[in-house]
Amino acid sequence: MKRRYWIGGVLLVMMLWGMMGCGRAEAPPAGQMVDGPGMMYTPEDQSPFAGSWQSRDGTIILEVESRGQFEASGIQVFVNGEPDFASDAWVYKTGNVKLTQEHKDILMTGTFDNLTFSHAENAFRIRYSDGSGHRWLTKDGAACGEEDVIFSTESKTPLSKEWSCPTVRQRTRVNSVPTAVSGSPSAAKAAAGSRQMRRFPFTALNAATVSYDEMCQYKGKAD
Repeated sequence: MKRRYWIGGVLLVMMLWGMMGCGRAEAPPAGQMVDGPGMMYTPEDQSPFAGSWQSRDGTIILEVESRGQFEASGIQVFVNGEPDFASDAWVYKTGNVKLTQEHKDILMTGTFDNLTFSHAENAFRIRYSDGSGHRWLTKDGAACGEEDVIFSTESKTPLSKEWSCPTVRQRTRVNSVPTAVSGSPSAAKAAAGSRQMRRFPFTALNAATVSYDEMCQYKGKAD
């Protein structure tokens, strides 16, 4: 009998414990989120990224507007003073930069297609969308240990071939005829006439049959 009362008392205490909230898991501190059982994720502080970041020559400027210590920042990229890209951004400890618009992930568009951050250099790296390289953007134009990488995108002009010929000279050639001529005197006279020196002007058409001193050559010339 006493045992029943003891069990009932234990159950009653447990019920009261639960109703009073005792033993309930504490809410995470402000600015922190639970990242799995027994884990605590602390979001990166976004306030250090606020400000103006620019390339060495000042042609590329990244403006970062802080919206709070643990809020995504607003960014805008300018190229030669003209707006090129704008979105919200979150910089991670890994250096990755997450771009969003209306809470949806987006890709970078315009002159550039990728934006990362180097915590070691304290600088953003922005990559050209045409594959021509990347530039480093430092805060207020501060020095950076990394160098910009720029590849030449100029297309190679194909060479057009044209004839380059020196002054054309007329050369002579002796037609070969039989040494012995038989027949009438008129035939012998005709053969003798064929042995006379003949002049042939040098052209591309008779280049294979006419001897000459100077060859015509193809010479490459840029358009």
